[in-house]
Amino acid sequence: MPITTPPSPMPARSMLQTVFDAAMAQLMVYIPTLVTNANSLEANVISKSANCDTQAAAASTSAGAALTSQNAALASQNAAAASAASSLTAPGTNATSATSMTVGSGAKAFTLAQTGKSFVVGQWVSVCDSATPTANWMLGGITAFNAGTGAITVNVTVAAGTLTGTSWVVAAAAPVSVGSLPVTTVAGTAQTAAAGNHYLMTNAAVSVLTLPPNPSANDEVWVTFTNGLYTNSVARNTKTIYGDALDFTVNAGVLLTWKFKYLNTDWKTV
Repeated sequence: MPITTPPSPMPARSMLQTVFDAAMAQLMVYIPTLVTNANSLEANVISKSANCDTQAAAASTSAGAALTSQNAALASQNAAAASAASSLTAPGTNATSATSMTVGSGAKAFTLAQTGKSFVVGQWVSVCDSATPTANWMLGGITAFNAGTGAITVNVTVAAGTLTGTSWVVAAAAPVSVGSLPVTTVAGTAQTAAAGNHYLMTNAAVSVLTLPPNPSANDEVWVTFTNGLYTNSVARNTKTIYGDALDFTVNAGVLLTWKFKYLNTDWKTV
């Protein structure tokens, strides 16, 4: 409510008595109105102050809610990043290591970049260079493992390559039986076998091992495909395999060793 304009003229000592009396009379009438105006102004100021306090409290609450939302979004972002990183090394038997190591046989001690993995002593694993996995790799059984620290020792039985690297991928693998047959690593996609040998086919593409053309009774040929494909094959080379005049498709994507033995004019797996 606006303040009512005061009367004019206002009383002054210099006025004639009659003029002064009239001015005083007007002032006396004006004073109650002024009081009413002042009271209304006070109430309005108090109301607006209370409203400001309410708005300030609401703003503070909104700011707190915004901060909570921001923290929740950051937590979600961090969780997503952690999930993405974890997906690179899932499940529990896949991991990476930055340990400097030279490809070769024997005990190889690594520290995994991820802790809490599910490897167990006695399990077989492959350890491959991340950039050249078909050229530089090792296979062997775990002899020591600490899930809390990521320390793992692998007794490498079979290896290919000469790299000293610091970017390794460690993954579960099937045991590779090297037995008494000498192991020959084949980097290409095709190889004609000689009896009494174990061939390790390491090319990433579909590969074919051809059995010997003139086998003798009890001749053996072993083959392991490391590329994980279901379309590798063993060519019969004019002889039969289990009585069939068909090549043998190695329909298993896991790392397995296939053993062929020539019995009774026929190749069989043993």
